[in-house]
Amino acid sequence: MIKPESIYSRHLVHPVCLLSVSDGKNENISTMSWVSAVSTEPPLISVAVSPKRYSHQLILNAQEFAILVLSNLQNELATLAGTISGQKKDKWALPQFQLLRKPPNKIKSPVLKDCRAVLECKLVQHVNSGDHSLFIGEIVHSEYDPDVQPLILFNRKYYNPGQFIADYP
Repeated sequence: MIKPESIYSRHLVHPVCLLSVSDGKNENISTMSWVSAVSTEPPLISVAVSPKRYSHQLILNAQEFAILVLSNLQNELATLAGTISGQKKDKWALPQFQLLRKPPNKIKSPVLKDCRAVLECKLVQHVNSGDHSLFIGEIVHSEYDPDVQPLILFNRKYYNPGQFIADYP
C-alpha cells in the first residue's frame, strides 16, 4: 500500500504561493502550496499552516494575511521564503523581497510586485486539522495579471504550466 501522505504531498499539483502576514509589530513571508479556493460567494480561500511555523501565530494575532500566487519566474523567491525561518531572520529585509515589496490596499500585511495574483484576506475562520491549521480568509482585495504564468509544484519540483489542451466547460 502507498502511504496516503506520499500521494497528496508528492502526486497532487499545487500552486506555489507566498503567505505574507504582519501583526503590526512583526511580519513574515513564507512559502505555501496547500492553498485552495473555498467559496465564490463570499470569496473565500484557505491555507494550511503548521502551528510550529512562525506565520501561524502571526495570522492569529493579525486576523489577516495575503496570498501571493508566484509567477513562473519567481521560484527563487519561493525557495528563499521556504528555507529561512522568520523567527531567526527578517525575510522582508532581504534585498530580493525589498525590491519587489509594495504596500497592500486593504490590509496591513505587505505584498509583492510581479506576481500572478495577489489576494488580500481577512481571517474568518481558523480550524485545527491534524498537524496543520486551516486558515480561511475572505478576499477583500485582489489583483491578477493574465499575462503572467503561475509557478506550479509537483513532486517537490517547480514547473511552468503545461501545454494547453482544451477549455473546461
